[in-house]
Amino acid sequence: MRIRPWLITGNLALLSLLTGMVQAQDTVKYSASPTGSSVKIEGTSTIHDWDMKTSMVGGSLEVDPKVQLDSAKATIAGLDGNKVPMTVKVYIPVRALKSYTAAMDNVYQDAMEEKKFPRIEYFLTELAVKEGEHKAGTPFEFNATGDLVVHGVTNKITMPVTIDSVETNKLKIKGATPLKMTSFGVKPPSPKILLNLIKTGDDIKVSFEWLVRKAEAAK
Repeated sequence: MRIRPWLITGNLALLSLLTGMVQAQDTVKYSASPTGSSVKIEGTSTIHDWDMKTSMVGGSLEVDPKVQLDSAKATIAGLDGNKVPMTVKVYIPVRALKSYTAAMDNVYQDAMEEKKFPRIEYFLTELAVKEGEHKAGTPFEFNATGDLVVHGVTNKITMPVTIDSVETNKLKIKGATPLKMTSFGVKPPSPKILLNLIKTGDDIKVSFEWLVRKAEAAK
């Protein structure tokens, strides 16, 4: 029997289309919204407390299509036990974090070796629902475990986070955690003024709000 080339080509095209449709349904993807996000780092020094902020929070979130994160409801559909099948990748440009003075920004960037390590990155490894009853109309509460990469050093951290559904296509994720600079190989800055009498504390607090928007399905 003679096999017609056009039939092979047509079948391959159909197979490729079907494969693409199946892959597209594997996850629902959200991308970082260009507005509505913030990160704040708070610390101490021998003369005053300080903080640095940015609204530039990039990255993406992918979740199993069976999962329904609708905070108007009392439960989450599509859980795997008490885990949410989800992958998250977040990045923040080190240079984007700003204080109230350019001098402090320069000290911070030098301590972070910004030219060598230009990004802070986070990769979620597990998102577990917190024990207790969820009240419909309030954000869902979780314990998030992931890898935080700062100054070229990776540490696994666990922190409480909340997820709230915003409109029909957005999620707002909020969280906070204490950290130590030295855990990431960052030496607490000691500005070269006043005979180096200004000392920065090792302990810091990082808090964030991250707004992500559901990506439009490919046509």
